[in-house]
Amino acid sequence: MTVKTKYSIKTKAYKLKWLIILQLIFFLMTSASRAAEYYVDHTAGKDSNQGTQSQPWQNCPGMLGWSGSATLKAGDTVYFDSADTWSSSRSAPILTVKGGVSYIGDTWGSGKRATFRATDTLKYASVLINKDDPVYRTLVEGFDIDMNNKGFIGNAAGVGINWPIASGSLTGATKTVKNCIIHDIKTENENWYGIKVGAYNGYNTNNVEIIDCGVYNTPATGMAIYASVATSASQINDVLVRGCTVHDAGQGKVGEIGNGITLKNNVDNCIVEYCHSYNQPARGFQIDNTNGTDAPTNVKIRNCITHDNGKGGIVILHDGDKSGEIYNNLIFNNNGNGGAPGVGLLFMSIMGGTNSFKVYNNTFYNNAEGGIYVQSSSAKFNTLEFKNNIICSAAGQYPFYNEMDGVITSHKNNLFYSPDGGNLVRDGNKYYDSGSVSSWEGSALAADPLFKNTSDLPSGFIRIDDNHMMPNTDGLNLSLDSPARDYGVVLGSNYNSSINSVTRLSSEKWDLGAYENGSSSSALPPPLNLRLIE
Repeated sequence: MTVKTKYSIKTKAYKLKWLIILQLIFFLMTSASRAAEYYVDHTAGKDSNQGTQSQPWQNCPGMLGWSGSATLKAGDTVYFDSADTWSSSRSAPILTVKGGVSYIGDTWGSGKRATFRATDTLKYASVLINKDDPVYRTLVEGFDIDMNNKGFIGNAAGVGINWPIASGSLTGATKTVKNCIIHDIKTENENWYGIKVGAYNGYNTNNVEIIDCGVYNTPATGMAIYASVATSASQINDVLVRGCTVHDAGQGKVGEIGNGITLKNNVDNCIVEYCHSYNQPARGFQIDNTNGTDAPTNVKIRNCITHDNGKGGIVILHDGDKSGEIYNNLIFNNNGNGGAPGVGLLFMSIMGGTNSFKVYNNTFYNNAEGGIYVQSSSAKFNTLEFKNNIICSAAGQYPFYNEMDGVITSHKNNLFYSPDGGNLVRDGNKYYDSGSVSSWEGSALAADPLFKNTSDLPSGFIRIDDNHMMPNTDGLNLSLDSPARDYGVVLGSNYNSSINSVTRLSSEKWDLGAYENGSSSSALPPPLNLRLIE
């Protein structure tokens, strides 16, 4: 009886295993049979066609002007003629995306990107993504979204993800916007953006990627990961922003609020990497919340370049409990206007809440009013760490200026330099120059970092491969005789990347600042077919 029972159990388990395998095979075969490819050619197509390469549509389902009877299903792919243009003169999005469908504008045809061009005021967005699919990725790739100096009705964005129209949570498979350019939005409305990822009305938005996109000439912030105000139930989770370039935001009458990339309100686990934000009237990057609303947590700004902004490089403000990591960034030539200090990294006086921030391996250079500035505020800090940074101020400014006693929890192996000498550090009510800074930080360097060439500063990134980039010049890299080489403390594998995509080894001391010039074993192979990311 015992043997029979064991045999019976094994037999049932065997049958169940094969039943699961057969169901999986059936699901994959069914899914494959569902997926279809369609083609859209505005010049030569007709919506009554079959949507094939030889009989393309003029538009596709979900587009303004669509007059056909076909429908799209999750798993389908729609290819747009990359040399063609779709225009709109009605107050509605040019494209409302179907969840789980891929829309691709840069692989079929003789052009670079298919163009969506506004010829009149649009409603809500040029491209609206407010649906997803539990299994299939939703993809919008390779479009030139030209607002043509037109505007929107109501709150809007060139690309809106679950904003300003949401009918539910987007918590399914990944929503990706890739290799798109969004530009020339004309308005006086401070709530119009290039790209906005939103969440409101109790709905959440998860699993979003914004990859290799360019945003410029927008009325307010160029790119915003921005949950709704005073609604803790609405949250944005798990967002990756990689390889994007944002410049000349804030071009409306409200231009003073124009930030490059903003992370705001109830946002958790957002990574911004290899992004270039410059020439904004306000800040390059901002971590922020509306008072009374949950603030961003577990955010990372890493391997980025920000410069020539009107109100600083990276700014953290307002009252919520915030946490994040800022590392391997180049932050230079930022200015101050309208009473805002032009510093590289600013913890602002209107901060509150309980915060945790780690600031590692950044390079600060020639910011008009200093490198790092912690203003006096009501904020508390569970963690406030500064390690392996190169902090070079403009003449007459402090590299490091902290007005609050006792808030820094750890600092080591930082380089402080001012070209005209004088005080290098203020910490609370104490001041330190080059002769005394070691009494505050025993491992501090008070020396010229000896950059390679400060007249040849980076103006963007060059792609090495799909996941690695490097600045297009190495003027802020370290010369061979720099004292900052091999002077850093090893911080662990979570922080072992660098802005030039060389891995920092745990077996060697790290370089200070954003670059790593470690042993040849840690370097990537010589890059081939480099291209500028803009």
